[in-house]
Amino acid sequence: MTTGFNKTAGTIKVLMRNRPNALTQRGGDTVVMERIAENVRARGIEVTIDLDNTARLADYDLVHLFNFALPDLLRQQAQEVKSAGKPFVVSAMLEDIPTFHNQSIHVANMLQRYVSEGQRREWYRDNRVEIGRVPPCPAFENSWAAANAAAVFVTGASEERVLKAYYPSVNAVRITVGIDQEPNPGPELFIKKYGIKDFVLCVGRLESRKNQLMLLKALEDSDLTVVLAAGGFTYQPGYEQHVRNFKRRGRTLVLDKLPPEMLASAYAAARVHCLPSWYELPGLVSLEAALRGCNVVAADNGTAFDYFEDKIFYCDPWSAESVKNAVIAAFHTPTPPDLKSLAASFTWERTVKNIIDTYATVSGKEIPAAIAAVTPTWTDSATDAETTLVAGEEAAKERDLPRAEELLRSAIAKNPQAARAHKALGAVLLAQSRVEEAKASFGQALTIDPNEARALSGMGMCCMMEKNHRSGYTYLVKAMEVAPAHLTTLMQLVECSYVIGRFDDLERFLRQYVAENPDDGEMLFCHAGSLYKLGRYAEARSRNDQVLSRNPTHLGAGQLRDILNQQAGAASNAPTQTAPVGSTAAQKLTIGTPITPAAATPAMPTMANMEQRIAALEEEKRQKNYEPVKQGCTEILNSPALSPDIAERARLLQAECSVLTGDLRSAATLYDAVLSTNPNSARAMCGRGALSANANDWSGARDWFQKALNTKPRYDVALAGLGLTAHVAGENHKAWDYYTQAVSANAENQRALLGLIEIGYQLGKLAEVETAIRSYLDMHPADLDLVYSLAGCFYAQGKYADAIGEINKILLFKPDHTRAIELKQMIEQSQSARQHYAPF
Repeated sequence: MTTGFNKTAGTIKVLMRNRPNALTQRGGDTVVMERIAENVRARGIEVTIDLDNTARLADYDLVHLFNFALPDLLRQQAQEVKSAGKPFVVSAMLEDIPTFHNQSIHVANMLQRYVSEGQRREWYRDNRVEIGRVPPCPAFENSWAAANAAAVFVTGASEERVLKAYYPSVNAVRITVGIDQEPNPGPELFIKKYGIKDFVLCVGRLESRKNQLMLLKALEDSDLTVVLAAGGFTYQPGYEQHVRNFKRRGRTLVLDKLPPEMLASAYAAARVHCLPSWYELPGLVSLEAALRGCNVVAADNGTAFDYFEDKIFYCDPWSAESVKNAVIAAFHTPTPPDLKSLAASFTWERTVKNIIDTYATVSGKEIPAAIAAVTPTWTDSATDAETTLVAGEEAAKERDLPRAEELLRSAIAKNPQAARAHKALGAVLLAQSRVEEAKASFGQALTIDPNEARALSGMGMCCMMEKNHRSGYTYLVKAMEVAPAHLTTLMQLVECSYVIGRFDDLERFLRQYVAENPDDGEMLFCHAGSLYKLGRYAEARSRNDQVLSRNPTHLGAGQLRDILNQQAGAASNAPTQTAPVGSTAAQKLTIGTPITPAAATPAMPTMANMEQRIAALEEEKRQKNYEPVKQGCTEILNSPALSPDIAERARLLQAECSVLTGDLRSAATLYDAVLSTNPNSARAMCGRGALSANANDWSGARDWFQKALNTKPRYDVALAGLGLTAHVAGENHKAWDYYTQAVSANAENQRALLGLIEIGYQLGKLAEVETAIRSYLDMHPADLDLVYSLAGCFYAQGKYADAIGEINKILLFKPDHTRAIELKQMIEQSQSARQHYAPF
């Protein structure tokens, strides 16, 4: 903890950062962040919630970070704060994942399989998971954040013990979470709508961690009614589907996210609230249920006992028998008379005292004693505006631009001084090519905050779209001054610099970028190019040599090396001239724009050359040579006089290769850059859909693919994406239809073809699968993997001679092809058996 200084007067300014989707995909960390923010604001502390990491750290006294469950994001945020010379604190929300993570996955998989097997009791008996035999996963690595944080907030003694077991020297500050003390609407509202009372309630997202399948298994033979109040979204759609498919003797009601008043009424109407979660700190819904008069069942983990002690019922999350016994006991036991008052004692006002004291110590500032401790409601205008703003930003990310515009204008009406809202509206308008309106919105954002980096960048892009590149250059340079790590702005500056032929600022920003990102070979090459353009040939050669030392086959760096060699040769053969007094030849090379000898001047690429280069790179991508494709795209994007169409295609190709090589962050930046200038790019929409699918956001992925299909009907990539999302959701017939349309539109779409093969076996559509594979092999006869798939399809249909024919093709080119050999042996054994048992 920071100590040893005199405290000064003045308002403490706190910046809060959390995961980017904290408000759109709400969790316990969202509630904790929101309630801490509003309660410390009420005591005179200025708090800004910054989920997109755009706020200027220099404007704040300290930064409050969240969530040890996201170690990579937390470390990135913490190191940025540390580099800026600011202290930070962390709400750890630390879960001891080795004790439950792998175990929960095994149990969830077993229970989902149980449902798929028709809930056969003998199957469950024979396949029950022995928890003790499941190897634990490693703990999250948060040592850097723990060692550098001024303080780490924990929610109870149990969490503190776990924290100190991993990080003994950490400065832990214990706080308790609170709950909202709103009036109880009573049970009538819920009973009137759903017609039930005295049931078992479970509130939470439908997911393996919350363990709802175990609750349903525990009460499989019970007549008790179970109500699952879900969170409105799930990270695990497959798990959710199995929950909805689970059959019980009693009634099961699965509800989507309930409005706050209806949820409070549901608590009041229930007899028991059970959350058999694998880990909670302590489980805000358990506190809320206790406050409304429910008996509570919680798992014996996390910090639940620190809050409830012996006043609730505990269960083992891995044992159906334990969960059942706890629920039945809670259902038939009167609620302890002091449980409600115990829950009511955990208020957010009580929570923030230690937080405020910590803020004061870390920042070195006094808390003004005269500040009234009146807690604002969560529906006050500023907070409501922020919620609306985030919803608008999320709609913009999903390319629902009309909805985004509506929400952002509403957020501005509620809080006209929110520069972020004006900036976001400008981006939405720019995406619709409404340049004049976008400029007005960006201008308003800059009036409020002249250093709003994204607004500066947006103004620069507007100017470029108006062909006013010099004005755009001024804005982009200022944007880079404010946010030098913003890659999209840097890419725009590269394009603008080449158009106007000015490279001094570009070189400066590239130098700074590669100093902080020394492993980014493509940016090293860009820097070498900018040095060359400035005539600083020795530095250009040195930087280019760095690129070649890492990647000797880098095409662009090889070309630049040749140009520099030609430059050196031309200079050595030139007639000697007398330099003016006070000047040297070296100074001539570094002042102004150098005169390049004709022999060393690279030819200006033509449009036809660019088209050929893009086509060649597309073929390289099909050959899975991803790194050379990325390099080639970088070189194209660094070319002068680049047409918008070629630039878009190069960025899309580079983004797709970035996805295939695991660089998802760069891919997202590239896709967003394309969509910012061409909101109707179906290819970019599908790219964003693929990124959503990679993050298991299947609902978001489906929306992106559908928007792409709406924009470009019969687009095979969008159809294949929709087939994948339907397949994951278990909608096999719908997935089959999408995949069939995709291969009909493009027989070479491997994603669709592989999906068609997998589902075709399940649906018994082998003749159609055979036709699709044949169509692909007509164009790619040497693809041995698909030749093997065709052989397998023949075998499944009993066409053994045809299968043998395809296998022989494989063995001709690859005699040691293990799977082909095994399949041939199976066919020969099958034929031998038939001959042995054939009648005489």
